[in-house]
Order: sequence, then structure tokens, then C-alpha cells
Amino acid sequence: MKLAGIKHHFKKTGNLILFLLVVSISIKAQDVTKTTKFPQQVGDITFDPKTDRANFELCGNGFINQYYGLKTTYQGGTKAIKKHLTSNYKYKTAYKNITGYVTIRFVVNCKGQTDRFRVFQLDENYQKVKYDISFISHLTALCKSLNKWIPGKYNNQVYDTYYYLNLKMVKGQIKEITP
Repeated sequence: MKLAGIKHHFKKTGNLILFLLVVSISIKAQDVTKTTKFPQQVGDITFDPKTDRANFELCGNGFINQYYGLKTTYQGGTKAIKKHLTSNYKYKTAYKNITGYVTIRFVVNCKGQTDRFRVFQLDENYQKVKYDISFISHLTALCKSLNKWIPGKYNNQVYDTYYYLNLKMVKGQIKEITP
């Protein structure tokens, strides 16, 4: 059907305005998607020269996958992670008022090496907070000392993946660790 025929049809049925509105909205929607940039994936950790190792190598094209799809794990599993963190954690009385949650995200590359550690902190009411810097540095150092990572695989190919550890803290003590 030619444009003149479409106009005649819509004039005849009284829906020309509706047709033009729909066409206008669809054109506008297409323009928005062309000009808007979206991150590759929510939660990407980009390289920061102030905190990350310059010699930490990513494999492939630099795309980092989520750990759960590729089954990145730790030698000995979650039990070994918990044992390492709790047995090496050094409580200080300065931490006695710390009750909340600390999430430490990082990258495990295809060689099982880690870097790009990022920390997110919440109080017991799930509000953003900043805990004592020595406390956060200590937890981050403990996570960095985990050195038996098994990189994620798919079809016998190893990949870089994100990983995270959630630590529930009560009065400065580690009460729960979940990957």
C-alpha cells in the first residue's frame, strides 16, 4: 500500500493522528538509542592506575565474565576461603563498633591471579558507610592473599571473571562469609 493509500485509509477511519503519533514516537525512540551510550555490563571494574597492578594481564579481548556462569572457584571451595579469612583475621578493639557488611569485588584472570579489588561498605541497616581505613585495608589484604583460584572455564577455554566475597561483621568480628 502506497503512502497516499495509507493516508486515505487513516483519514477515512479517523486514525491519522494516532498513526502519525506512533510513527513519531518510534522515530524518536530510534534516535535515543543511537546517541545514548551504555556500559558494557553493570558493575564492570575498569583499571585504576592508583590501586591496580599495571602488570595484571587479562586474557582474550578484555571482556570479563561473571563468575557464576563459568564456575570460577577456589581450591578447597568456600570452606577453604572461610578458613583462610577467619584464621588470618586480626581483631582490634578499634573495630568493636563495626557491625554491617563489606563486599569485596575483584577479577580472577585466566591464570588464577587476582587484582582490581573494590570495596563496598554498608552498615547493619544497609546504608552506605565508610569503616575505619585500617579495617578495610586488612580485609582487602586478606582477600588479596587468597592465591589458589581456579579460573572459570567454558568448552575447555579459561576466561577472566569477576568474583566477590560478602563479609557480615558483628562488633568487629567476621560472622559470615558468602561468595
